[in-house]
Parts: sequence; structure tokens; C-alpha cells
Amino acid sequence: TQLRNGLLLAGALAALVITLGAVWMSRSILVAVQRVARAAQRVAREDLPGLLHVVRAVANGDLTQTVQIQTEQIDLTGCDELGRMAADVNHMIERLRETGDACAEMRQGLHELIGQVQAGGGASTIVRRSRRPQAREASRARRASLLPR
Repeated sequence: TQLRNGLLLAGALAALVITLGAVWMSRSILVAVQRVARAAQRVAREDLPGLLHVVRAVANGDLTQTVQIQTEQIDLTGCDELGRMAADVNHMIERLRETGDACAEMRQGLHELIGQVQAGGGASTIVRRSRRPQAREASRARRASLLPR
């Protein structure tokens, strides 16, 4: 009976340790999944719509709009599926920031170009420069169509 009680106690302790380990492991996985999900949701619900708003505003001539990507990168590393997913979401956030920066550069360039055109000094030069590549392509296309086949 003493041996049986010892085995039962050892079995109960082993079950308790296994249960606590499983709870700890599932909780750490759940926390990691939630962090990745929150970042993806923030990109989808805030950052992408904000970027789209600015791009549409610039397309409509409003150069006063700016975009700021708010989502922070996820501090989660690992070689498992969650670590790779977090790395992919971080890569997406970084590219989104680069897109926002490129949009800001484009907006600034357009603003400067409009200022030059409004000043009147550089309007004809700007038009000539912007049409030059198109004119060359059109000339090449015309020549190509005149060549015997």
C-alpha cells in the first residue's frame, strides 16, 4: 500500500507538472498569435486606409495630406511558424513605411514642380523635358513601322 500511495503521488505530481507546462506553453503561443494578429489588424484598419486616403488626395490635387504609418514592428523572434509569421508581418510593416516615405517624396516633388510652373520661369523647360522621352519613343515607333518587314 505504501508503494501504491507513492506511485499515486508521483503520478499526480507528474500530471500537475504536465498540466502546468501545457498551460504555460499554450498561453505563450496565444500571446504571440495575439501580437501578430493585432499588428496585422492595425495595418489593415489604420495604416492602409490612411495611405489610400493620402494617395487619393494627391491624385485629386490635394498636396497637404500626409501619412504616418503607426504600426510598430513585432518583437517576436523564433524559427517556428509564429516567428516566421512575425518576421513576414514586420517585413510588410517596413515596406509600408517605405511606401509612405515614397508617397511623401512624390508629394513634395509635385509641390515643388507646381511652384515652378506657377512661378512661370520653368514651365516650358519642364514640359519639354517631360515630353522628350515620349517623343523619342514615338519617333522610333514611326521609323519601325516604315522599315520593310
